[in-house]
This record gives sequence, C-alpha cells and structure tokens, in this order.
Amino acid sequence: MEIHNTLPSLQDDGLFTPEVGMWAETKYRLVSLYDHLFSTGMKKLWDRRVYIDLFAGAGRSKIKGTNRIVSASPMLALWVKDRFDKYIFCEKDSVCLGTLQRRVETLYPSVDVDYIEGDCNEEIDGILGAIPSHARNRMSRRGN
Repeated sequence: MEIHNTLPSLQDDGLFTPEVGMWAETKYRLVSLYDHLFSTGMKKLWDRRVYIDLFAGAGRSKIKGTNRIVSASPMLALWVKDRFDKYIFCEKDSVCLGTLQRRVETLYPSVDVDYIEGDCNEEIDGILGAIPSHARNRMSRRGN
C-alpha cells in the first residue's frame, strides 16, 4: 500500500460539507492508514469485522482557509480494499447524518450500514444493539 502525505481533493458534490481545521487532514490521513492496515491485517483472523464511528459527521470536510474538500473518516473506512462487514455511524447532528447517509447510499449502496442519530454518550444501547452478535459460525479463526 502506498502512503500519501495528502488526501486527494474531491469535487463539490453539492451536499452539506462542514469546515474543519487544517489539523483534520492529518487526522483523516492517519485514520485512513489505520483503516487499511486493520481491515487487511485482520480479514483472516475474524470472519466478521465491524467499523464504528461515534462522531461520523457528513462524510466529507472542507479544510478551513482552502478550497480543498476531502473524504472524512466514514468515507475513508468505506474506501478500503478489504471492506468491513458492517459499519455503524453515529452522529448527533441530523443534517450531517442525513448527508452522510445520502453519500453512502449513492457511492456504496450494497454496504451494510446502521445510522444512529444522537450523542454517542446517550446512544450506547443503540450502538451496542447494532453490533452483530457473536454467533458460533462467525467465530474468530483463532477459535476464540
């Protein structure tokens, strides 16, 4: 996997795109690297991998003071070569969550995603309920 110092710039898709500080680009780049490493490295250890983003946002961000629009953490997690089996996105801002859902359904219509609206600190039961239960036929390949 090639590691880039910057994320690709995206065209404006006309949907809500919040502004974030320049620091966010470094965060997204590191999250993307971790997503790739984990999703690929763990694909043979577990039959089911779940990605949870508790502060999902709108899926894209505009870097403050620039015209750059980049993918944010949920879209980066969906972009990995070895996709997770399930995605859970929690976001308290209804505009951000609705925008994220629209982007995901447009670009990744067949991916298993649960959207949870609300503060993740108050939506613990919903988040836990969205995580698939560990069934006998879905055990870790280590036998755990």
